[in-house]
Amino acid sequence: MKKFIFIFSFLGIALLNTYAQEKVIIGVGWQKHGNDSLRHFSLLLEDNDKSFVKLTEIYGKPIKESAGKIIWENVSIEGIDFPVNVDIIDGFVSTPHEITTYKTFGTYEQKKEILSNLKEYESRYTKLTVLDANNVNFVKTPELEMIIYNYLKKVCADL
Repeated sequence: MKKFIFIFSFLGIALLNTYAQEKVIIGVGWQKHGNDSLRHFSLLLEDNDKSFVKLTEIYGKPIKESAGKIIWENVSIEGIDFPVNVDIIDGFVSTPHEITTYKTFGTYEQKKEILSNLKEYESRYTKLTVLDANNVNFVKTPELEMIIYNYLKKVCADL
């Protein structure tokens, strides 16, 4: 079942990416964690790196920043009444046959090389997760999901 959810999430992202008519698309996915379901938001933009710059302008310098991972702690999201942590994982998804794999970018040089040479069965995949200050999932309702979705859509609208 976990593999099905994982693959379904990537297939949904790939379809959104293929048929995207809008400049900004925010996908929503779920990942099973024990008895919990962790929601994450996928950025499907013309240039995902612009969203990282915009979020840095809003939140300030991340506590961790690499080619494949960016983390901000104790930041505000409009509509959420407490500080949150924002975690971005950046990489690419590959579906050469019937198996889908995801790889996080290791270095900026690797990222540049991969993005400039993506094959027809590969695409960039950027996953954003919002957790509470203790890194616990709190996005458990459609209402909270929509608050974060709308916030991200607003942040990325002018990119």
